[in-house]
Amino acid sequence: MTTVSRSATSPVTIALWVVQVLLAAFYLMGAVPKILGDPVVLENFALIGFGPVATVVIGLLEVVGAVGLLVPRLCGVAALGFVGLMVGAVFFTVIGIGVGAAVLPAVLLVVVGGVAWARRDRTGALFVLLFRRGS
Repeated sequence: MTTVSRSATSPVTIALWVVQVLLAAFYLMGAVPKILGDPVVLENFALIGFGPVATVVIGLLEVVGAVGLLVPRLCGVAALGFVGLMVGAVFFTVIGIGVGAAVLPAVLLVVVGGVAWARRDRTGALFVLLFRRGS
């Protein structure tokens, strides 16, 4: 008789997936008003120098990134993309509105940066796979 052993999923891995799901939900909820052109959102983006088209593009990037956070092979790259997006969000919010308004993007930057770091092995594996296929 053969037995099949299953590797136990560590609590850290479970916690990381919970954080990724919460981040994905947060980014999806934030993307909807940007994509639909909510007047309040457009006004806030105008304060930091972005027009309606840029606002929609950012919303679409958030949707793509949120989906990526939920796909095991893409979650590291998606988190890395959000790091870039949040660096820009912090920078432009501080310049256009003020430091106080940049707290939320800064917190998201730290959290998504932690996910990107924790998923760096998946990101590296994806790049290896992509470059191996390309050569």
